[in-house]
Amino acid sequence: MKIFLTLMLFVFVSQIAVARKQSIKRRPASSSDSSTIQKIQELEDHRLSSPVLLEAAKSSERTIAHAALIALGRIGDPASVPTLVQALRRKDNKLKTAAAFALGLAGGDISLKNLQQHYRFENDRIFKQTALVSIGRVGDAKTTDFFLNVLKSESQPNILAAACQGLGILLSGETKTWDIPRELLVQATKLAALADPAATACAFSLARFKGEPSLLPIDELRDALVKTQSLSAKALICRVLGTTKNAAAGKALAKELEHFSPAVRIEAAKALAGIDPNESLVPLSTKLSDPVSSVVAAALDAIGRQGPKASKLETLVLKLQKENKSPWLRETALKTLALISPETARRRALEILAQPKTEDWVASVYALGEIGNTADSEKLAQFVGDSDRRLSLAAVDGLSTLPEAKFSAGIKEALMKVLEAADAGLGASIASLVEKHKWRAFGPSIAKAYLAFKSPDHIEARVAALGALGQIGDSSYMGILQAALNDGERQVVIAAVNAIKKISGNDESSKIPLNSRVESVTPSLSEIKQALRTNVIIKTNRGEIELQMQEQAPLNAVNFVRLVKKGFYDKKTFHRVVPNFVVQGGDPRGDGYGGPGYSVRDEVSSFSHQRGVVGMATAGKDTGGCQFFINLAPNLHLDGRYTAFGKVIRGMEVADRLEVGDQIINARVVF
Repeated sequence: MKIFLTLMLFVFVSQIAVARKQSIKRRPASSSDSSTIQKIQELEDHRLSSPVLLEAAKSSERTIAHAALIALGRIGDPASVPTLVQALRRKDNKLKTAAAFALGLAGGDISLKNLQQHYRFENDRIFKQTALVSIGRVGDAKTTDFFLNVLKSESQPNILAAACQGLGILLSGETKTWDIPRELLVQATKLAALADPAATACAFSLARFKGEPSLLPIDELRDALVKTQSLSAKALICRVLGTTKNAAAGKALAKELEHFSPAVRIEAAKALAGIDPNESLVPLSTKLSDPVSSVVAAALDAIGRQGPKASKLETLVLKLQKENKSPWLRETALKTLALISPETARRRALEILAQPKTEDWVASVYALGEIGNTADSEKLAQFVGDSDRRLSLAAVDGLSTLPEAKFSAGIKEALMKVLEAADAGLGASIASLVEKHKWRAFGPSIAKAYLAFKSPDHIEARVAALGALGQIGDSSYMGILQAALNDGERQVVIAAVNAIKKISGNDESSKIPLNSRVESVTPSLSEIKQALRTNVIIKTNRGEIELQMQEQAPLNAVNFVRLVKKGFYDKKTFHRVVPNFVVQGGDPRGDGYGGPGYSVRDEVSSFSHQRGVVGMATAGKDTGGCQFFINLAPNLHLDGRYTAFGKVIRGMEVADRLEVGDQIINARVVF
């Protein structure tokens, strides 16, 4: 009886202890905690590296410390590295993991050294995965040996996947002069032959390799192509085989054109662009009738990359251009025709332009520019000032192929007149032409256009205009360039620094800020919580896609939900589709140069750009606004570079079918 009572007492006391522990862990956030989180959010939003953040990163309250560590990483101030390194020594694995992620963003030798050291001595799996990816971001030439050792010594699939992703990110940099151990490529290939998660990540690392193709283990790659249990790995291996330009690889790729997965067929078609035409053209021609439009588009692109060597497919491509019901495929076919049989494409383009305006006009103007026939220069010039902005942009891009001597006074006059309209897309393209040809006479027009480009939506045009002024080399524009050093946009300041150096030789790089400035009011925590509970249904002409917001990117979630509630996305289009990569839309202009009139901050996180994840499109760091993209495949190279703020939870098959020009009928929020 005494033993029983003692046992009962022990159980009772244990339950009390557990309850107390859980009550501490589940303690609701106090008003002071909420206030601190709001302050951290504001400091991150405004990219202010404050002592408040450094202190918050040391807080005993996990939520506060975690938010502060992530904020410090996104701000990227090198002065915060000691605080982040100190956080690696904390007992809380979540905080150590946040510090590891932040060090990958902050960069530097100190970050690399500490990440490698702590990877070796820590046992928490999530920490080790995060550290490996961060090591890839901050690594150097010697880091390849580190990754080789990890791939040889580790056995956990998730650790191997993180190591391969880190390796792939490392190889995405300037690695061409590095001495990449062939053993590393062989090891990654062996792992790509297995199952996910390691297979896709290791195939990704191979696809990011930009070194000598002869280093790639072709026999092992062909073997992995057959054995791998992962469709996404198989697709990526196809991409790698295409870089080898090997005949045996070509035969293996031709077989994959018949695979049941569209993703594999797409990548096999793309890869055949690098294989001898005698091996690739016949198999590619069979994909011009594939039931999936993206496969057809990929095949057309691959045929076009073969150039005149693919002219024997001229009849098939021309037939597709004339008869296919898809505007996107007709446009792609005409561009392909321009590359493989210029004269046939020219006749077809002029034939289309001689008829009443259709949706094929833009493709025809692009084709004439691609052909580069100087006899068509005046024809292109007719469209430079067209009321249809897409036609005008196509004409300007087409003129960029002409030699300087073929630009008549009339063409230059038309370009100057368009500059006066201060259109962002056209301004950026014309400024690039001016920079290329050093047209001094355009100086006043470029300067005037630059001063008219005031919106955050115009950042690409402003950067291009400053580049043109720098290339013109006239010191009379130094006033504009000096003023640009105080611009709120970091990219604009960088462009001004480069232009000043070209004209005067002076180095003003000390004026480049760590981040761009913002003037917006940071959303309240209550609005953030509401946005994160919200789903968005995008109704397209091909069906509905439902998106769920993600807590890792609260500011971008709030921004997206606000735009949806305003009806901003209604009647917008998807202006960019890259098969087995992304589909992008939401641009009010419809050509990739539009925005909402403001910018939102990047909120990169450990939330990976897997298939179905929704990201914010940008023109550089912290320049997002309204354009979004849906990942059609695992795009691991986008992690840490683009904000992932949502994911598709219904309708991914609709996203797969989207084509250039498809419409967002409307977007609405649901709870």
